[in-house]
Amino acid sequence: MDRATAHRIVLEQGWLSRQPPRFQAEILARAELLAFATGEHAYRAGEEAGGVHGIVGGSFGVHVAARPADPSLAHVMRNGAWFGLSGLFRRPVRTLSFRALELSWTLHVPSPALEEIAHTIPEAPRAVAAIADASLQVATVAIADLLIGEADRRIAATLLRVCGAGPDRGTVDSAGCRLTQAELGEMANASRGLVNRTLRAFEARGWVRLGYQQIKVSDAGALAAFVDPSRTGA
Repeated sequence: MDRATAHRIVLEQGWLSRQPPRFQAEILARAELLAFATGEHAYRAGEEAGGVHGIVGGSFGVHVAARPADPSLAHVMRNGAWFGLSGLFRRPVRTLSFRALELSWTLHVPSPALEEIAHTIPEAPRAVAAIADASLQVATVAIADLLIGEADRRIAATLLRVCGAGPDRGTVDSAGCRLTQAELGEMANASRGLVNRTLRAFEARGWVRLGYQQIKVSDAGALAAFVDPSRTGA
């Protein structure tokens, strides 16, 4: 991964792509390109704010810890997605953990750099706050997915969110997105056996294509209609 490619990714999709050019330039000038090995944390729950990360390669699992010793995978973030807290207004403690699910890269902007930008660009605090708004949107959709009663529809909705057509999903490789059936089951609150049977049924219908630790959504429209039959008038 090189800086030119990383800059192109975050300027084409996600939060930074929607910001004014001057703000974009200041963010990129201060961002450092970081690599994370599989399983390495960018942030852990309980740590103080340390800036924001924009994903430019790989994927990060978002873990929620109802109990500190028992974190649960809730979402997967990919290229173009940003996470973290800026500390521009306060020094919050993190309530989520972000862990690389594969070899991954981010553009990291530390809190001091964000504070410098806020002193030179008046709209910077509002722009940075938009990262939290995007995170809230994803959290709302994740909660809605878990409230779906039928397990197969819940699995389909979760798959769309993390690998097909959800908010802030980032670019998905043409071969599909890196995702194990165990991870999908954890996010959808379904057993691995049920996930396997459901995905095989989806594959038989031509909605997905399965590979080793990879799932490609081949027909997002059909999968979305399965989640919400009202879309087809059913």
